[in-house]
Amino acid sequence: KLHNDKSTPNEKRLFSDFHTMSEFQPIADAYSPGTSSSSNLLEFISIFRAFTELSPKGRELRKRAFANADGNGNGMCSFAELETFVQNELMTSKKNGKTLFKTFRPSYIRAFVALTSIEKKKKDGNGEKAEDDTLQGTVNAIKDDYVTYAQFRLWNIFLVIHAAMYDAFATVDGEGEGRTEDDDMRIEKSEWMNCYANVQECGFLGLKQVTNDEEANNVFDSMDVDNGGMVLLNEWCRYLSGAEVEADTAMGKLLSGNIELKVTELSESEKAKKKQLREQRKSIVEKNKKQEVTLTPAEKEKLMSPIAGGVYKPGISSSPDLLEFLMVFRPYAEKNTVGYKLRRDGFSIADGNGNNLCSLSELEGYIRATLLTKIEDDNRAKQLFAAFRPCYIRAFQNAKDVKVEVNEDHKEIKHTISFESEATYDDYVTFDEFRYFNVYLCIYAGMFDAFATIDGRGAGRDENDDKRIELSEWMDCRGNVQHHGFAALEGIGDLDEDMAKILFEEMDDNGGGMVLLSEWCEYLTKKEVERGTPMGDMLTARFEVQAKKPRARRQSTIVDAAHPSEFSKLSARSIRTTDLTDKPVIVAEAYQPGISSSKDLIDFVRIFAPYAEKNDEAMKMRRKGYSVADTNANGECSLAELENFISSTLLGSFVGNVRGRSLFALFRPSYIKAYNAAKAIKRNDGSVLAGTKNATEDDFVSLCEFRVFNAYLCIYAGMFDAFARIDGMGEGRDENDDMRVDLNEWMTCYETVKDHGFVAFKNVSNDEEARAAFQSMDDNDGGKVLLGEWCEYVKKAEIEEKTKMGKLLSGDLKPTAVSSPKQKKSIKTPTKAAAKKVPSRRIPKSLKVADVFIPGDSSTDELLDFIHAFRPLAVKSQEGTKLRHSKFSLADTNGNGCCSLAEIDSFIKATLLKEFPQGKGLKLFFTFRPSYIRAYQEAKGIAQDAKKVRGAKDATDDDYITFAEFRILNAFLCIYAAMYDAFARVDGEGEGRDENDDMRIELSEWMSCYRKVKDRGFVALKNVKSDNEAKGVFKKMDADGGGMVLLKEWCDFLKKEEMAKKTTLGVFFQKLRKH
Repeated sequence: KLHNDKSTPNEKRLFSDFHTMSEFQPIADAYSPGTSSSSNLLEFISIFRAFTELSPKGRELRKRAFANADGNGNGMCSFAELETFVQNELMTSKKNGKTLFKTFRPSYIRAFVALTSIEKKKKDGNGEKAEDDTLQGTVNAIKDDYVTYAQFRLWNIFLVIHAAMYDAFATVDGEGEGRTEDDDMRIEKSEWMNCYANVQECGFLGLKQVTNDEEANNVFDSMDVDNGGMVLLNEWCRYLSGAEVEADTAMGKLLSGNIELKVTELSESEKAKKKQLREQRKSIVEKNKKQEVTLTPAEKEKLMSPIAGGVYKPGISSSPDLLEFLMVFRPYAEKNTVGYKLRRDGFSIADGNGNNLCSLSELEGYIRATLLTKIEDDNRAKQLFAAFRPCYIRAFQNAKDVKVEVNEDHKEIKHTISFESEATYDDYVTFDEFRYFNVYLCIYAGMFDAFATIDGRGAGRDENDDKRIELSEWMDCRGNVQHHGFAALEGIGDLDEDMAKILFEEMDDNGGGMVLLSEWCEYLTKKEVERGTPMGDMLTARFEVQAKKPRARRQSTIVDAAHPSEFSKLSARSIRTTDLTDKPVIVAEAYQPGISSSKDLIDFVRIFAPYAEKNDEAMKMRRKGYSVADTNANGECSLAELENFISSTLLGSFVGNVRGRSLFALFRPSYIKAYNAAKAIKRNDGSVLAGTKNATEDDFVSLCEFRVFNAYLCIYAGMFDAFARIDGMGEGRDENDDMRVDLNEWMTCYETVKDHGFVAFKNVSNDEEARAAFQSMDDNDGGKVLLGEWCEYVKKAEIEEKTKMGKLLSGDLKPTAVSSPKQKKSIKTPTKAAAKKVPSRRIPKSLKVADVFIPGDSSTDELLDFIHAFRPLAVKSQEGTKLRHSKFSLADTNGNGCCSLAEIDSFIKATLLKEFPQGKGLKLFFTFRPSYIRAYQEAKGIAQDAKKVRGAKDATDDDYITFAEFRILNAFLCIYAAMYDAFARVDGEGEGRDENDDMRIELSEWMSCYRKVKDRGFVALKNVKSDNEAKGVFKKMDADGGGMVLLKEWCDFLKKEEMAKKTTLGVFFQKLRKH
């Protein structure tokens, strides 16, 4: 605005003055923003400029910032850690820090890759790493995949330069300044030709030299390296860097790594000041040494009590923080009944997805949740969590390798988690290793406590810590840790200086002149092992588990699902010994695995074939199985939900988890085939489902399609079994399989699948027919047959032969009718019968939710407890706002200001676990879980600002819960929990959820129980006074006319009636609806 052809002399003078301001001063003598740079970029640079300066202040800033970024104290920062550093600096320095972080986020990875690439090239001319360069605890990472403290200044310079490159890129992309809705993260030629003049003064030579359209056209062709007709951000940055390097500018030398950053020596005055500070710290340390430690008898007893049967004792010099931390986790490490129960509850908290494997992030979640549950002050709990966080990865790394599975020759066997992944069970902590994890957590917390006492010359973590111990710190403070409970530190303060220096050199394994946390822990461990202490034995503990031999057919132990009447009497983990070969397995009278089918397929089909039968017992099984799959109770199952049903059914059918997991992973490629075939059986009108963008009922499997799905599950598993027999020319899936069958494999093995139960293979009798069959299968003439082509060929052959399987696979079927059973579901237990009469009582007004809803007098105690936990978060008051701020920060784990359903789910769980004893809290969480998605869907999008969410393709914050919607969410949690409480009272004709519930209400259930839910706080239930009215209400609730009421229909009806009657709750719904 100040500098153009129409500018007045006064405006040009103002511009000249502005140009000399600090925002435009060169950074590291290499880059200076230009007059075309955006105001956002200038703000961004103003934050990180200080980290690039060669001054005492700059060094101090970098030292503290790197210590904060290096979360695990290993002296190296990953990209994720550096990104967190950028976010923290922006959020704490600028009001619009969150916006700035999101704006320039695409540039951070470019800066990181550019810097680490230079370091790799310096180390090895061809960029390849040495074999012995791999970092401990990683698969193939090397040191040059991280940023060290020595490179941290250079990282900040690269960060600013690449942010400026992106700023210019965003100006051209979408033909507008900064990021807008028109940006698609690629520059088309038309955008470039229209806007190249707008970025000439952005501070880059490659843009400044473009003065006309012809040059602009040539530059675009040079940038578009892959000739894709558009320029991506990496091509843009590569071109700008190349232009600087080619011109040999200061920036070019920096970006190419051809110059070393200059380091200035300290001045004499700075050296004197630093020496004086060191002397002051030393005098303080000496003073502290002379002070005697005075402890009360109770404190001494607490200190001296050993952990895990005498493995580790904290010493009298241990910090109060450590003692409080140990008091929380000590019980989880004990070998007793109480410890076992605690570990069971703790592991269920950590193992969020129920796969019996805990990653580091899941265990960190467990530590955080446990501290928040056990310690009353949330801020204190968070403080302890952050204080000892560097030690968690050490405990994890040690614990996950404790259990080792070996063969007969005692050689280790590693089982991959799934066929698609290289991760093994040894990359996670199992329940068998969970006690060890808690023991290691206490030990490594003690090690870190001693480390932090020396680091920075002060007890605990403070602003002087940089997560490395220098020789001067060691010499000054070693006496402060000799009573920390570790053999290596005993009497360390009495050693002379020469001996202390020798020990320091021994700890400094890499000779870097400082001891990192990893070196410290390894040294302490080494000394414990050398002295043969119980702690040394624990830290090197390994126990071998003999790999199970494959069992003979007659000894295979599974649940006999072929007898549903007996199966229904068994619990999910009950077992029964069955001879698997005594009778054939027939699926829906259409498919029978042939004699060449694998034993794995027979086991798999025997589990799921009963679900495909047409009889009353099978219908009961399907109802129960579908309720397991349909976790959100919306009457529609996605592929993920059905995979969960398959997994849980297999795990519940075998002794232990290994066989069930193995079968699940083995046949997983076939599940999507069965899903896609089954979901199209029931036709619908194409209407979009509520809560989705464009999904219809044809995108999910309903209960009436569930029988066919189970039939397809068996059939497509059979097809895959035959496919895997030929793929790799070996039975089952192994390292030779590539999920495609070539002609050589087919010609070699086609005879092995003739008796697999499919007519397509049965009729292939010679090589000529086999070759013709392969050509028919290879639909795209690619020379290889994919699984999709294989299944389509088998299906087509069955349909052409008009077999029963062909009719089933053709999809020309009527959906299975889901009618109400003629008799009542089951005889009620005495407990149920006793629960029918609910004593009258008055609900206190203190349980009123958001001044719009109060639960009815016949509400269950569980509902009242649930509302008691969340009602305070829905209160409109200063105290309520403060409480919501605290809880939202817990829910928003990634700090992006938006909470997903999974994050809200975890927040609800953590809140209930803290409010109630763990057993009761977990029970409440699972009891009301079907209602959470209702509250979430109702609350999200109320504050309609529709800002895009970073990392999501099309999602906005209207697809998540923001803080502005968090109060309403908690109100809806209480209201929809109450709706579900009434629903569960009718479903199964019993109080709460039990084995009779199938997450849908039939007419007979409603007619038996409608009077029992009159006093639940909803007008729609209160006004039903006769059987005729009850029938009319049921008809209104059953919106799709399916003969049963789903939870969604139930909630929609109650809400609609409240709005129609204009009750306080109805007005609340109506008001929010308008928003």
